[in-house]
Amino acid sequence: MLHFIEQLQKKPEPVRKKIALFAACGITLLVVLFWLLSLTAGTPDSAVTVSKSDSSVMEGEVSAVREAFNAIKERMTGVESIYPILREENAVENGVTGE
Repeated sequence: MLHFIEQLQKKPEPVRKKIALFAACGITLLVVLFWLLSLTAGTPDSAVTVSKSDSSVMEGEVSAVREAFNAIKERMTGVESIYPILREENAVENGVTGE
């Protein structure tokens, strides 16, 4: 393995980048294949059924995420109202006028 790495270091940079790209793609492909195989490994008997209590928990999670996004949206609206002021201050600092 060390010999291979030494030989790789002697190659031009574009060749090394190509080899790195193919190696990364190959490893990613293997991970995806193992992931897909693990999804299909279960039998229909081991399928998970969703009860009413599980669905209410899920609804609670969804509403919590929705509330978080709404809070972020409200904060971003506040930033939008400040943005023109910041842009004007930067223009004054840089000596740029609107004329």
